[in-house]
Amino acid sequence: GQLIMLKGQFGRNTTYQFKYHNPWMWDKRKSLTLRTWLTYGELGSYNPIVNSISFRNEKRKGVDVALGWPFSYDLTTSHKLKYESVEVEDTDTDYRIHSYTFGIAEDTRDVRFNPSEGHYYSYAIEQSIKWLENSLLFTRHDLILKEFIPTFEDQTIAIRGEFGYLSSPEISNSDIFRSEWYIIGGGSTVRGYDDQYPFSFGNKRVLGSIEYRFLFTDTFQTVLFVDAGNATNENIMDLREYKIGKGFGIRMNIPPLGPLRLDLGIDEEETIRIHFNIGHAF
Repeated sequence: GQLIMLKGQFGRNTTYQFKYHNPWMWDKRKSLTLRTWLTYGELGSYNPIVNSISFRNEKRKGVDVALGWPFSYDLTTSHKLKYESVEVEDTDTDYRIHSYTFGIAEDTRDVRFNPSEGHYYSYAIEQSIKWLENSLLFTRHDLILKEFIPTFEDQTIAIRGEFGYLSSPEISNSDIFRSEWYIIGGGSTVRGYDDQYPFSFGNKRVLGSIEYRFLFTDTFQTVLFVDAGNATNENIMDLREYKIGKGFGIRMNIPPLGPLRLDLGIDEEETIRIHFNIGHAF
């Protein structure tokens, strides 16, 4: 079950990444994951207040090492150390991230890449360390809740809720923290909106989805979905700022890749967009 991944992406955003994962590095399912990456290109963000898109040139390079430590087959913890160097050319800004992340997860899904029942709950807290003068100081909390409820034969309701909060004494410094804020909008969050230009971003995030999945055969299924979410630096409880996407999707299960996902999403202005990826949205 070991994994070695090499990734290359070229264009406006250029990315190189290497990843190694060993789920049985030691006995009793203790795992080791190593990643290193280099990205260079333009980071885009959309400002819904003035209806504009902005870009900036950014270079990121880093490495992280994670250790997985199970308590049982369903309950596991993880410990991750991360180092990343970031240079923002447009603002002549550079900073470093030195952080430790502790995570805990309970996973009772029957088939993890294509579940029909069970749940996945996880919580992670990332704490940065002020190692150097230009090191960021922040704390990040992330909570993920996923539930899969079988209904009739070969039909499942899938529900997810994701919550994130990033706090720092310098959180209002957009020259630095814009790259660390949460983003919402696109095929992995609220479908029906442009993947390249998220509609909201900020240090707080709420995301919710519900899907009704129909499994016709072992290789083909369809879904009906509704997504809603928002990310902001202001009041996350202001429901007027949330956007909703809805639509219809097709899944083709192709071993060993898993489900190929094709979603037709509709935004609040009835604009239709198509999202294509590997694996379920959640």
